[in-house]
Amino acid sequence: MSTRQQTIDPAVLAALTDAERKREARGGEVERQKVNVNLPLILVTAIKQEATRLTGHRRRGFSDLVTVLLQYGWKAYQAGELKLGVRAVRVEMRIVVDEDGY
Repeated sequence: MSTRQQTIDPAVLAALTDAERKREARGGEVERQKVNVNLPLILVTAIKQEATRLTGHRRRGFSDLVTVLLQYGWKAYQAGELKLGVRAVRVEMRIVVDEDGY
């Protein structure tokens, strides 16, 4: 199986750098809460691989990268750059990216 390595998006790199700068400015630690989120396996695997590539370490970086990606997505959503909608899935509602969104 071959893996294709891509360079990190400049916006993601800037967000990582900004997050690190803010963390250092606050004395190193930011208040955190551990949460469980069910994510597609392919997404988790890709994020773990990218975090390993960025940090050079298999066990570090995953949470940091997920945090940066969530912050980036949250800001895009708040700015109206990411449009969400709901769609009926069986008998429940799920949040999905609106087709006219990103």
